[in-house]
Amino acid sequence: QQQQQQQPPQTTTTTTTASVAAAGGSSGGGNSSNVESDVVVLDVGGHKFKTTCSTLCKYPNTFFSSFFGGNYTVHKQRDGSVFIDRDGTHFRFIINFLRSGTMLWPADALARKELEIEAHYYGLD
Repeated sequence: QQQQQQQPPQTTTTTTTASVAAAGGSSGGGNSSNVESDVVVLDVGGHKFKTTCSTLCKYPNTFFSSFFGGNYTVHKQRDGSVFIDRDGTHFRFIINFLRSGTMLWPADALARKELEIEAHYYGLD
């Protein structure tokens, strides 16, 4: 059973201001509410993850920098989270890679392959 993978078009420009605005926050200058407005809650297949737009946009030309970089309208669910229609089982590895720059790979061969597929989908390969 094959699954089709869809990615948003690649983008060449992103800005922190656009990222904050895209997530529904303020794009005004340098106050503490700006830091808080950079926070985004992702609902990845029913698993919730809290991070920042700056973490998501850390690497250019990825799913996240395209989606949260200000080039798309980010639609939120009623609870304020942003839904991503993917299996959230291995997403903690993805988000931790975005935070640290180091990918920790599961020892289990199937879990590793599933994570490789997810990393490829998000443009992190």
